[in-house]
Amino acid sequence: EAYEQYGSFISSTVSRIDQRILEEFLRGGYYERHLNKMRAVYKNRHDVLLEGLKEIPGIEISGENAGVHLLVCFQNGRTEGEACALAKKAGIQVYGLSGYYVREKEETHTVILGYANLKEEAIREAVGLLKDVWRE
Repeated sequence: EAYEQYGSFISSTVSRIDQRILEEFLRGGYYERHLNKMRAVYKNRHDVLLEGLKEIPGIEISGENAGVHLLVCFQNGRTEGEACALAKKAGIQVYGLSGYYVREKEETHTVILGYANLKEEAIREAVGLLKDVWRE
């Protein structure tokens, strides 16, 4: 009744069948199971990356409690540009933090390492390559 009275003028662009499918996905517990599965997958990837990075001297790791990426700050004076170039030589794509600044892009000593789309073995391999190129 409330919808008919206050919201009937709103037109939905999502088909009823799609809405019903989503409803079943939520009510049937499928979404919750998917979330639980993905939490475990990402936690394992996170742990593999974090453990490997801890073996690299001269870096500080942050952001490990949020998202599917980590921030690596170089304590040895290496700039993000240098770190990105060294990683690229090894075939690893990393991004400088300043690329995400909204205002002036002042180069930092921090890079972003994402792990969402990498399998654990690929993470181990990449960290091994980064250890080689980022050692002091």
